[in-house]
Amino acid sequence: MQDPQVIQILQIVAPTVIAVVFIIAAAAVADSWFGKRAKRLAPQDAAAQARIEERLNQLTTAVDAIAVEVERISEGQRFTTKLLADNAAASGVPAISDRAGT
Repeated sequence: MQDPQVIQILQIVAPTVIAVVFIIAAAAVADSWFGKRAKRLAPQDAAAQARIEERLNQLTTAVDAIAVEVERISEGQRFTTKLLADNAAASGVPAISDRAGT
């Protein structure tokens, strides 16, 4: 006769162990599949690698230029907002947060 506590423990542990084994097996299959796919899709010659690097460098330069322009636009927006807030304060017009309560 089996001890009821042992049966309860096995009911919990057995499915967990089976799940872990399946997860490890699936990870091994996925690793093998992705490894084969990466080798197949890898550039075969140095010229292709050079073209890819050149395109990546162009893309990096373009992203950097866009980042500079976005920073310039945001700086202009901050300046305009500050200028409008200063003009509103000087003319005695209440700020938006002050008018919200009325």
